[in-house]
Amino acid sequence: MSGKAWREAEELQRSRDWSAAGTAWMDIATRAMEKGDLARAQEAGSRAGDAWRREDRPVLAARALKLAWDAGRRGAIDAALLAGVLLDAGQADVALDIVAPAGDPLGNGTPDAQAVLLDVRLGLHLALGSVEAARADLAALEDLAVPGGEISRVFRQAQLDRLDGLLERADLGFKAAVTALSTIAGPPGIAAGPIAAAMAERGELALLCAALGHGDPAEARVHLEGALAGWRTAARSGPALRAQAWVLRAQAVCGESVLAEPILDWAAGAEERGLPLLAADLRVSYAVASGDASGLRDVAATLERAPLAQARVRVIHAELGGGPDADLDAALNALAADGPWFARGLRALATRENDAGMLAEAEARIQAFFAE
Repeated sequence: MSGKAWREAEELQRSRDWSAAGTAWMDIATRAMEKGDLARAQEAGSRAGDAWRREDRPVLAARALKLAWDAGRRGAIDAALLAGVLLDAGQADVALDIVAPAGDPLGNGTPDAQAVLLDVRLGLHLALGSVEAARADLAALEDLAVPGGEISRVFRQAQLDRLDGLLERADLGFKAAVTALSTIAGPPGIAAGPIAAAMAERGELALLCAALGHGDPAEARVHLEGALAGWRTAARSGPALRAQAWVLRAQAVCGESVLAEPILDWAAGAEERGLPLLAADLRVSYAVASGDASGLRDVAATLERAPLAQARVRVIHAELGGGPDADLDAALNALAADGPWFARGLRALATRENDAGMLAEAEARIQAFFAE
């Protein structure tokens, strides 16, 4: 097999031409597999999967990673990467099977690799609404005490703090993650993606606080614009479109006039690429930015595998005037582990039912999140 092809694939990867890199690596992996060169098939298949993941092509990424898996590459990092791709494809439950204890992936690899896998599994538990399981994974991550796992631990703790209504502490956690990631040594932009993810969390948290009647939504826009810049630096088009849609969402909340129609085209593109969660998020941003809630019932129906996300969509649907179609009873059941969104949903239900007692309870819950 030509060393030239390998070098060309490496150059495409270095230049962040993810689509071409994925194609080049997959060609090498396929030919290596045909010749029985399992070591080369493992490496090239894994690189193809990572490139296509960055290109937001989860189906192609899963195919490449499966080839590497079949060739014998089955370490903790490989399981984490495959699980992450399946999550992008909206299959968090399938992804969890790969990293669940029954498969014993945590019994293999270095502590650093185990930390990566724990982080992925924790994220899957959050996507599935299994908050207590996520807490257990966070405790296990802390017990590993690997130096590289500290940033992950801080970030995940902030996500759990937000669910618990510890909103100021959550923001401080995301801010600390941004600061720590900014000090990572390496090539320019090496941590651009993780920094963008943490900045997006700060922006979304600021918008949540504004929706609860506290804070300035303009602050959210600053963080979201930072996230957009970071994802562009990382050459991640899907997350960049999501951040751009959230910037438009923040502008609308700030009372600005917004041209929201392009978001629908972005959502259609995400669906074509096999990214249902991204498509759903974009359609919610369109609804908020445009004030048009007509598509949110269908969006909620696509999120059966992501119960917390589905419940939040139903709350936003109600806030935008969705009426009984919003199914707030189901939303409140799913949001039992998400204090701020439960209070927001309770307020929406009280407003719809014109129930003063329920509204007072909702407002009391909200005020508790911001008490000194």
